[in-house]
Amino acid sequence: PGPARGVRGVVPVREGEGGVPAPVESKRGARRAGDERGAGEVLDLAVGAAGRGVVRWRDADPAGGAGPGRAADHAAREGAGVLVGVVRGVGGEERDDGRGGDDGDDGFEKALGASSGELTVRYRGILNADMAGFYRSEYVDVHGSKQRMASTQFESIDARRCFPCFDEPERKATFVCSLRVPRHMTALSNMPEASSRDNGDGTKSVEFMESPRMSTYLVALVVSEVDHVSATTRRGVLVRCFTPPGKPELGRFALECAVEALEAYEEMFGIPYPLPKSDMVAIPEFAAGAMENWGLVTYREVDMLVDPATASSRQKQRVAEVVIHELAHQWFGNLVTMFWWDDLWLNEGFATYLETGICAKLHPDWSLWEQFVTEMQGRALSLDALRSSHPIQVPIAKAEEVEQVFDAISYCKGAAAVRMVHAVVGEEKFVEGLRDYMREFEYGNATTADLWRAWERASGRPVSDLMSDWTMQTGFPLLEVLSWDNNGELRLRQSRFLADGSTDESLWTIPVTYGDGRLAMMPRQAEATLHLDAAAPWIKLNAGQHAPLRVKYPDAMYAELAARAVARREAPATDRIGLVSDAAALCRAGKLSPDNFFEILFAFEAETEATVVSTVVGELLAFSKTLRAAAAAAELRAAFDALARDALLAPQFAKLAWEPRDSDGHLDRKLRGELVAALPTFCADDDDVVAEAGRRFEAFERGDKAALPSEYQATVYKLVLARDAALFDRLLALHDRLELNEEKKAVLVGLGAAPTDDLRRRALNFALDAVKMQDFFYVALSMHGASADGRDFTWSHFKANFDKYRAKIGDSNSSIMDACLAGACSAFGTYAQADEIQAFFAEHPLPRNNRKIAQTLEAVRTAAKYLDSIVASSAGDWLQARAALRALVSPSSLSSASRRLALSATTPLSFLPPRDRPFSSRARRRSSLGDLSLFSILYAASSSRRFPRAATRRPATLPDPFDLLSICSYEEPAGGAALSPPRYSSNRASNAPREPDDSPTPLSSLFDGS
Repeated sequence: PGPARGVRGVVPVREGEGGVPAPVESKRGARRAGDERGAGEVLDLAVGAAGRGVVRWRDADPAGGAGPGRAADHAAREGAGVLVGVVRGVGGEERDDGRGGDDGDDGFEKALGASSGELTVRYRGILNADMAGFYRSEYVDVHGSKQRMASTQFESIDARRCFPCFDEPERKATFVCSLRVPRHMTALSNMPEASSRDNGDGTKSVEFMESPRMSTYLVALVVSEVDHVSATTRRGVLVRCFTPPGKPELGRFALECAVEALEAYEEMFGIPYPLPKSDMVAIPEFAAGAMENWGLVTYREVDMLVDPATASSRQKQRVAEVVIHELAHQWFGNLVTMFWWDDLWLNEGFATYLETGICAKLHPDWSLWEQFVTEMQGRALSLDALRSSHPIQVPIAKAEEVEQVFDAISYCKGAAAVRMVHAVVGEEKFVEGLRDYMREFEYGNATTADLWRAWERASGRPVSDLMSDWTMQTGFPLLEVLSWDNNGELRLRQSRFLADGSTDESLWTIPVTYGDGRLAMMPRQAEATLHLDAAAPWIKLNAGQHAPLRVKYPDAMYAELAARAVARREAPATDRIGLVSDAAALCRAGKLSPDNFFEILFAFEAETEATVVSTVVGELLAFSKTLRAAAAAAELRAAFDALARDALLAPQFAKLAWEPRDSDGHLDRKLRGELVAALPTFCADDDDVVAEAGRRFEAFERGDKAALPSEYQATVYKLVLARDAALFDRLLALHDRLELNEEKKAVLVGLGAAPTDDLRRRALNFALDAVKMQDFFYVALSMHGASADGRDFTWSHFKANFDKYRAKIGDSNSSIMDACLAGACSAFGTYAQADEIQAFFAEHPLPRNNRKIAQTLEAVRTAAKYLDSIVASSAGDWLQARAALRALVSPSSLSSASRRLALSATTPLSFLPPRDRPFSSRARRRSSLGDLSLFSILYAASSSRRFPRAATRRPATLPDPFDLLSICSYEEPAGGAALSPPRYSSNRASNAPREPDDSPTPLSSLFDGS
């Protein structure tokens, strides 16, 4: 870039307090002395009391210097570009000495009265390497050589790094941009090109059309060599997808998504896309996933480029979701913008909701609303269960604070809140209110209250009263079923759900969905009785998971839910996901016993829906990770991992296996990748698994790409490296050889499985020294979760190299350091480790990451409490008994049909007698051993739903649950007829109280005629 036209706009000149308004200051332009990427300057721009235009430069480097001239010299040495602007005041001559001056004033020739005028500012800056502001990055040209490009990333407060401006979302203006660039490069901005002039010196000057009224953070510039593919929408909007040179076809899938999304949004909002073109550009170094600049959306390469021959289903889905998310912003965020950053969720929450909704319409076979419950809503609830969370509408005192709330609350909980409104008002009124809102505030700014009022007017429902509880207070409710009488009367209690099991006085107005989508409202009070139009022995609340909350049922109902809602699949897939997710969260908070959690979790043995299996796999990995945190839980973890592998993972993996099939659907391929990803946790010692991974790695290394689908490349690297340290250097060579960034990222993840401290150090140092800032943390994230040794080593390495981490990240987006923190200390689970983390950051503060550090500390202490509760519980007994039962009913001891009978929890246990009385005649009539899980019989026969740890704790009135011989002697009836109901004899001697002894009483004594 060379001389640039100044920023043009109408600036009201008025006196501030004391005669001088607060300066517009580019605080984050400053850099530390000695930074190898160049010093910057802080530019103060103000209008003096006498009306004189004042421009003062001061060098940000403590060593001093000559302001912008010094920065330009340093930038030239570093090969950075230099930005040049012009200072011109109304009534004064243009000045351009290019040296910056000595902090003196360059004034107007005459005093200016209060008026409107045009102010032009000459300024210098550098193309920094922070992935923020106007910055540089590298790409590979068609000859294989590395070249530099320039692009912008201004959200939230980095437009001021590029040009002096009132850098707040409310301060909208129109923009005319021009660039002087090398003749062979493409220059892009928000608007189409208006003119281009060859300067005769190897450069060209490109000017763009004037933009609509918009916020500064949406201005965008890109200068690079590019290829592209293009298409037009039905209404004639030109859509272009710009890719690295020589790779235009990698943008084809994103282009198709963009065209479909723009057409869908025009229909939904009732407002045509406001610009004449919609460009998308893949940027090789990018801090976030994408940025919604109006008319020029920029993307991280992996979030836009797709190789149709090799892309995984997860990557294709990710690209579709990101493209659709960013194009939602073209209306919701760009056309109508929040007034201030405390309403950031209006941008991000709504775009996240639409990302799922529009993508679900375009790809109905992807079951995206089911995935939303696990991934988006699940992430929101996990973070919001911490006291260190924040409200959806989070107070932002200074603009710099907003960087810390680009998180799962603003995005995911915000989306869940919008989805809840949709459930309450219905599709028709939802769209009607949305269109009214967009028309009322187009090209302007709005608040959350404005959106609520629009839906209130459309629906006639009190949306503001309902939603203020959900957006203005931190956390979410736990809805506890106190009683359900099978005839529609439901007693409920609500309280705030917190991960550590505590609570507070927060209350919500709660939409309670049930049945086939029927709705009741729980008022904003601690307890309430609702009368529902339903009658059944069990009930699933929050049907469809439309509200971001947790539900706890009476302990006695969990067996019914496991048997019918889960095992028989009487509840829809979304509700089955909700049941296991809620049970896991309640168990972590100490509000549900591990026994009841396991009863739900292991009822999914015969699950057929890929989205549900995916959720179950995630819960298995999370529980195993919790147990890994302390050596005291090693035996318990081994038992859990073995049962998880044999009961839940192996049957699913047997269906899909390693090899992709032509008949695979999107969700089949995605689930295969997730199942393989679980192998390092549950099957790392399985020689057959490692041998198959090794065979595929060797074939892939020889050039057979089909041998190693992208669905599980990273997992195979982890499996083979963990077993064979000699492969480390081969993986490094593979990283250098692969072309696609997605494939390079898979190698970085694989390096996290390095099996020795020496190789772990090499891997982390390689990431620090040789990997782009946007990707270097993947090694630590993988290593931190790969093993206990890896977890400890990443923390030690981070502490020992803290200054290097901080120097590499510099003034880039705070999310980069957040990722490093996650890769250093997020997997710990003891109080001592939490104390160590807290002490370290007290001595090495990271002010821009305070919120992330607080959340990490709270999560570690919560995990420690959870681990203690698991170790002290009967979880080990439950796992041991379940494993014994599985061994007992192996194919060698029972027919396949009898095995299925024994292991399927297919019916509620309500017909079993209470501990103090025999079966009723009604229960005898409706019970059948054919409906009864053998394991459920054994489990129900133990005290408090627990197997005794020792004979002395065995209930005095119940038989020993391990004497199974009489049950196993059953033969399957001919023709599949149901077995006769068991009969309970109330006058058996075994029912009389007896002292515990070492001789078991046969289980058959429960039944007559066994």
